[in-house]
Amino acid sequence: MATVFLPFLPKKRKSLYHRIQIPRQLRPYFQGRTELWRSLQTTDKDEARARTAHWQSRAQRVFTTLRKHGERMTQEEREALVDRWLNEALEEAEDYRAISGPFGDGSAEGGIALLSEGLEEVTEDLRCCDYSAYVKEVDALLQSANLPRLDHQSADFLRLCRRFLQARQEFLQLECERWNGSYKSIPRSLQRGVAASPVTPSTKATGPLFSKVAQQYLKEVPRAKGSVEQMMAEHKRFLAAIGGDKPIDAITKADCRAYKDAILDKWKLSKSTCMKLMFTMSGLFTWASKQGYIPDNSNPVRGLAPDKKVVRKEEKKTRPFTPEELLTVFGSEAFKAERATRPERYWVCLGCLFTGARREEIGQLQIVDIHEEDGIPYFNITPEGDGMKTLKTEGSKRRVPIHSSLIKLGFLDYVNSIKAAGHAQVFPQLPKNRLGKCSDPVGKWFARLLDKVGLSDPRLVLHSTRHNLVNGLRAAKCPRETIDLLDGHRDGSVHERYAHLDQLPMSLLKEGIELLRYDEVVRVLD
Repeated sequence: MATVFLPFLPKKRKSLYHRIQIPRQLRPYFQGRTELWRSLQTTDKDEARARTAHWQSRAQRVFTTLRKHGERMTQEEREALVDRWLNEALEEAEDYRAISGPFGDGSAEGGIALLSEGLEEVTEDLRCCDYSAYVKEVDALLQSANLPRLDHQSADFLRLCRRFLQARQEFLQLECERWNGSYKSIPRSLQRGVAASPVTPSTKATGPLFSKVAQQYLKEVPRAKGSVEQMMAEHKRFLAAIGGDKPIDAITKADCRAYKDAILDKWKLSKSTCMKLMFTMSGLFTWASKQGYIPDNSNPVRGLAPDKKVVRKEEKKTRPFTPEELLTVFGSEAFKAERATRPERYWVCLGCLFTGARREEIGQLQIVDIHEEDGIPYFNITPEGDGMKTLKTEGSKRRVPIHSSLIKLGFLDYVNSIKAAGHAQVFPQLPKNRLGKCSDPVGKWFARLLDKVGLSDPRLVLHSTRHNLVNGLRAAKCPRETIDLLDGHRDGSVHERYAHLDQLPMSLLKEGIELLRYDEVVRVLD
């Protein structure tokens, strides 16, 4: 608990505020809220301390009362929870008899004797109201139904324990009859017409399927085309992880935890990637809550993403190549051999090196994206054109002069040969994958190449060449505005909004890109 000065809150006058942290197990009483704010109606700090002590005392009394006497489960919910356990236990026992039989008289008699002994123990515990031996089982029962853990001293928990013992007593009685071959008795849940349901007993799923809500979400929340394709693919992976499509209000925290486990353990993705995917999925559920598809504050993904601080500590930042490392990888025989056998690898990597562009921006280039202005050839990096082309942001759209070193090494000759062959893509060897991306194979090959030449630092990847561009141009005293134009970063300032960047002379951009020098690499490759 803390007292905080919040002058920005919409009050008539400034005031000190008291923040009350709600214990995790009591948050369902407060519609899932994690904290409460209370205006102390004063700016005097001494008076605020006195009022804070008063509110702390009141809050603790409320929390203590809720822990001991709070009603969080209705009788119907308790019955559904216990009936589910009873039916599953009976089915499991019946499966054992079906698969493991036939049994001799001795086995059947031994089973009945054990059941009778257990029945006597449960009956005695019920008579004495002793639930201590069943606490762990009741906790597991709540967890299996994705319900919050109850305080063991609360009336709610004790009522559930007693109902569980009654169900256990019924189970043992029925099992004794069934081992004797009698199936006349029917479980109470079936007598009442209640079926054991895998859905959380307190909630009946009535909402639309997750896939339908996801389609509506992508329709109403605009995104870049490439992002939509990625999210659609991720929604399919989410459904695969949780066992298939189901009503969105039936998706539980356990389902979302299974999705998280699949990201980290099955698909072997990093915690950083896991955090991003979980936040993205959480955004969908938050939107679904606002649209009324799921109850307010019932986002099942919330709180499951890896902690940001942990991710930051474990995350390995990408760094630029040193001049020696650039010469090691681009001057290697393994890299030079790709020019004849796999030219898409050769030219995409050099294109990234001499433009600082992202690998997908180079990999998806089309013949029509190569222009000339005032005798200066340049790349028109844009999402426009035939096929599925994407850019990371709107600011990524730009013109980048083709570096003289690329021309010297024969890049335009390669482009002319591809054009003469009738291809629309500069790199027709790179087809689009299901996410609309084409350059992933080049990135993976480049990672293998780095290992092959002895550069095992995980911070070195093909994307490192973007860092080399910025560092190299800054070292050469290139104006910041020119660097931003070349690498596709926009600051959104008023000055930038009034500047017509697409009308800047190509000669200015040419002067900037030519400050990037990798003469030793060119000498080895020429």
